[in-house]
Amino acid sequence: MAEKRKILIVSNQGEELQKLLFESLEFREYNLFFAGETDMLNLTKKIEERDPDLVIVDIMMPGMDGVSVSLGIRSYSKVPIWMLSTWGTKKKMVRGLDLTSEDSLTKPFSLDSLRVKIEQTFIREGL
Repeated sequence: MAEKRKILIVSNQGEELQKLLFESLEFREYNLFFAGETDMLNLTKKIEERDPDLVIVDIMMPGMDGVSVSLGIRSYSKVPIWMLSTWGTKKKMVRGLDLTSEDSLTKPFSLDSLRVKIEQTFIREGL
């Protein structure tokens, strides 16, 4: 049996996303782990410990915004990063997506579209 791919989700809505994703049988092929809004030192440690294949970062968090988090990750890692945004995301932040991430996902999203995008990312990255 192949090793499960690991996905880190950084969001202040971690419990909500966790429930949504774990309720879907489609995600049993992935090891999902979550980091709430945190400082970069703790996030860096989590990434080094877990060695994720993909990181999904919520662009709108109360403290650090997702662009800053992604720039921090990008300073030491080449892991693929997605930005998770809402329809009301500010244009300034959306422009930051090109600088910090490989892809983005807009809430609300369907689990089917999420799974397809995840697989496309893994294929594109050769994972």
